[in-house]
Amino acid sequence: METRGLVYQQYGNQQKPSAEAGLETRGLVHQQYGSHQKLSGMSLPSNSVIDLVAEEIQNFEARHVHEAIQLIENGNTIPFIARYRRVQTGGMDAEVLRELKMLYDNLRAVKSRVDKIIEKDGNLIPRSVKEAMRLARSLEEINELYAPFKKGGKGTLAERARSLGLDSPAQCLLDNPCKVIGLSQYIQESTEGLQTIKEIETGIQHIIADVISKDKDLNAIMEHL
Repeated sequence: METRGLVYQQYGNQQKPSAEAGLETRGLVHQQYGSHQKLSGMSLPSNSVIDLVAEEIQNFEARHVHEAIQLIENGNTIPFIARYRRVQTGGMDAEVLRELKMLYDNLRAVKSRVDKIIEKDGNLIPRSVKEAMRLARSLEEINELYAPFKKGGKGTLAERARSLGLDSPAQCLLDNPCKVIGLSQYIQESTEGLQTIKEIETGIQHIIADVISKDKDLNAIMEHL
């Protein structure tokens, strides 16, 4: 009822607001209640994800990004928002809205993946790695960070790489990063994980990542960066 009162203060009791006036009316409501307040009982999506989207969308204020995502979440189509909700979105056109939706969907998927990983294996993952996961912007980054700690039927990927005999070249590279190692000597066409140079490189990377992640001194430094 208070919202309705705001409308009639602006347009008078007898005048029926036009469609254009309706947009302005919503602006009055936002002046009264704040641009990020819930409307009509609808809740905003996760602010952490929306804030990341706002960093990527140029030339628009964060509040406009919040509004655009709320409109999309409420089931409004992009053509409708671009044409009839320009006041709320700061004038975003359909192209910007499509970019915004793609970013939002991708980052929400990343956040969901991180939450599931930490819930499942959080006790195995160092704090610094978990923080890096929370800052990641793609599923590829998440999978790369998670790989050394991912458990399968044969243990972690690092443990499997060690079982294939790749601990020696990995340790050699840790001791002397500039040393050139001939990896072709480790190829075994009948053994999964050793069939190509790429597989061998990946296994060595898993071992090195595992060693670094368990280095307490290094993790202590990273946590204070």
